[in-house]
Amino acid sequence: MLVRIEDIKIKKRIRKDKTDIEPLADSMRVYGLLNPIVLDSDYTLIAGFRRLQAAKELGWITVPATIADVKDKIERMEIELEENIQRADFTQEDLLAGYEALHRLKNPGFVRRLAEKIKSFFIRLFGVNEERRAEKRKKNILLSLFAPGGLILAVVSGLLHKGGYISPILLSALNLAALVFVICGIIFFIRFRAGRKKKSAAEKRKADF
Repeated sequence: MLVRIEDIKIKKRIRKDKTDIEPLADSMRVYGLLNPIVLDSDYTLIAGFRRLQAAKELGWITVPATIADVKDKIERMEIELEENIQRADFTQEDLLAGYEALHRLKNPGFVRRLAEKIKSFFIRLFGVNEERRAEKRKKNILLSLFAPGGLILAVVSGLLHKGGYISPILLSALNLAALVFVICGIIFFIRFRAGRKKKSAAEKRKADF
């Protein structure tokens, strides 16, 4: 949750050092606050003193915070100590390895760039194909409505002929049109069902993979 900085209370704390706030502020300016500060239900600071000071230097009005259910002063101090004790910094070896990995990601070699381009190509290709298949399924289900439309046309034309409103020749023409509609509707419905089966099979293969 976001809490207004002016509402946060700071009481006597174990950590009093306010040095090295600037590098932390620079990091928060770029990436935001990755680890929220910890407050009690009265918005009194429990953990995150340096993060709060950095937020103030950045001119933030609010700051991400987690509200902890603290029973007494003992538990408050335990949380403050635990957060700082358990926070392990990178070793020099880990830090160098991390920067090397980051450098490789930012400056990929020829093979990696080629692989990424091929991957992007297939992602776009399959994405477009899936969009086309979805449009085709939608079109087929809409055109399959020709079948009930043809049946309705046959019934209506029969009633009109029975009432003497249309001639036998027109009735024959309407019945022929109705038959064509029904056949076309059935064909498009079969295509729609086949597309659904292919989609289900593809999703199953993807899930199994």
